[in-house]
Amino acid sequence: MITTIQYKEENYQIDLSKPLDISIPLRADKSNLTAWYVDVPKFEPVVGDGFIGDVNQGGAVNFRNILFNPHGNGTHTECVGHISKENYTINQCLTEFFFLANVVSIIPKKLGEDSIVTLSQIENA
Repeated sequence: MITTIQYKEENYQIDLSKPLDISIPLRADKSNLTAWYVDVPKFEPVVGDGFIGDVNQGGAVNFRNILFNPHGNGTHTECVGHISKENYTINQCLTEFFFLANVVSIIPKKLGEDSIVTLSQIENA
């Protein structure tokens, strides 16, 4: 489905049937992105009263608990609630869902045992 969006007197055509997924999937191993030294995500089957939520362990369905840290394990959208004393969530702050954006990929530089993104890398991108 093709749509045309006018933004600041410019027209943009968008094929809504071909979205771009820029997320990074969560993985329960060391290939998962981490920040601030958090552990990798954990995916564990729900277990109880003779039920096991894992077909590889004899269960009828896969039904898992997932433990992860949104700030340290993957991509996410942030809002003022990350730094305020008040409790704000992204769905309280983000009420429009289409944005004109320029998405860039930057490979972090090593600094000792850390990996960092520098201002100059962002400016050059």
